[in-house]
Amino acid sequence: MILIDPATYRRQPWKNGLGVSEEIAAERDGEGEWAGLVWSFSRTSFDRPLAFSDLAGIDRIITVVEGSGLSLRARDGGADIVVPPLTPTAFDGGRALEGVPDGPVRVVNVMGRRGRVRIQAAVVRPGEARSIDAAIVLAHAAWGEAVLGKAVLPAGWTVRGDGGAPVPPWSGSAILLATVARSAQDYTLRQQG
Repeated sequence: MILIDPATYRRQPWKNGLGVSEEIAAERDGEGEWAGLVWSFSRTSFDRPLAFSDLAGIDRIITVVEGSGLSLRARDGGADIVVPPLTPTAFDGGRALEGVPDGPVRVVNVMGRRGRVRIQAAVVRPGEARSIDAAIVLAHAAWGEAVLGKAVLPAGWTVRGDGGAPVPPWSGSAILLATVARSAQDYTLRQQG
C-alpha cells in the first residue's frame, strides 16, 4: 500500500478551464493530458454554478464530501442529476451538464475511460469491511483521520493499493473507497504497449 500525502496532489485545470482539481492519482497512456486519460481520482471545490467539461468516452462518479449537495443541471435535453452528500453518483462524462452547488461544496471525482476500465465508489463507514476485485483500490480520508490496524490515514490523505486485496474494517472516520478494474481490452492494450 502507498500512502499519498495531500502535499503531492497535482493541481490541474479542468479541461474547460473553469475550475481546478487536485489530482490524487491517475494513469495516462501518453496521448496527452485528457486524450490519454485512462483513469483518475481527484477532488475539487466550487461555490457557484459551473459548466462541467466535455469528457466524452469517460465514465464519472462524483461524491459530495463537504457541503449540502449538488445538482447537475442538464444542458443537453436530458434529465438533471441530484447528488446528495455522501452519495457516489455515476454519470456519462460526455453529457452537457452544469454543476449547481447548494452553497460551497468539495467533491471527489473518479473517472475512467469506457471500455478500458470499470470504476466504482462507495462510502465505507467505520467497522465495515469490503471484498475488492479490482486492479487498483484508493481509500480517501475525506472526513477525518481513519485507522487501519497500526496504520493511520490522516484527514485528507489517500492510501492506494494495487492487486485487489480485501479492505479490512476501518476505525476512526468513514472513508471514500474507489476501485478501478481493468477490462479485457485494457489488458490487451497494456500487453501490446
